[in-house]
Amino acid sequence: MPMPMPMPMPMPMPMPMPVPQPISTSADPASPTVPEPAAVAPSIPHAVTAAAAAASKSAAVDPQLIELLTRLFDALQGDPQMAPQNTALLLRLQPSALRVALRDASMLEDYAHPVWRFMDSLVFLNEVVSATEAAPCQAHSRQLVDHLVADGTADAKRFEWALGRLAAFDHHLLEGALLAAQPNIARLQSTIDTANMPIDVGTLDTVPAELMPDLPAASAAVAPALDLQPGLRLRAYLRGEWRLLQVLWREHSAEHWLLRDMANDECWALHQRALDRLAAEQLAQPCLPRSLVRDAAERVLMSIDVKH
Repeated sequence: MPMPMPMPMPMPMPMPMPVPQPISTSADPASPTVPEPAAVAPSIPHAVTAAAAAASKSAAVDPQLIELLTRLFDALQGDPQMAPQNTALLLRLQPSALRVALRDASMLEDYAHPVWRFMDSLVFLNEVVSATEAAPCQAHSRQLVDHLVADGTADAKRFEWALGRLAAFDHHLLEGALLAAQPNIARLQSTIDTANMPIDVGTLDTVPAELMPDLPAASAAVAPALDLQPGLRLRAYLRGEWRLLQVLWREHSAEHWLLRDMANDECWALHQRALDRLAAEQLAQPCLPRSLVRDAAERVLMSIDVKH
């Protein structure tokens, strides 16, 4: 039977997004929730000064540390890749970040410090959610930032807690997407039973036809090029354009995958051989958080070089 042309699976009916629940400050779901801050956070310059003044009561303040952190946040504010609403979230964290840096000098020496990892993950999640998830994600992000800003004693462990809450919310979004995709999962399972995959290597318009005879008969003999797990986002070139996709489901043999297009919630079914070839041709790559502070530090160093 001839292989059909690649077609996205029918778009599922949109599921109503749940309203984000108040964020618990403890890992125990039964613990009381933290009340919302009573007042709006002060402007960044005043808040940073207040944080430094509070810290100076217990320890000597290093002016160079404050200057460096200020420059880093100025560079973050000028990040051309960042959406304005995400920049606003990071700027609200500047006083809290300063408090942590004054108590923990390793923060400015380690790109993997919880403060930076939380900021990376916060921006990343808001960049890769679908259009229907964007508003709930922003609302949840604001709640997390509110709690960190309101906590005058926030430390590395507090930012680790916030990282965990962000990961839990991302998993919640994945569960909602899986629920919406159940009709497509059922259709894919029935399609597999007929050995008639909608998208396989031979039907991908991104792979030259002359390379087809060199492909293995099955992907089991080849080390997987992509470490795919449900929830992972990746950028892949399908049907003539780059798409941001999220892995939703795989069948038990790990030969067939269901992914959703984050731009329109359409589902795509791909065979493992197709994904392997896309990865080999650098047409499928995992989408991971970038280090915002690393990029900011490079811009700060460039500005210093220009002045000199």
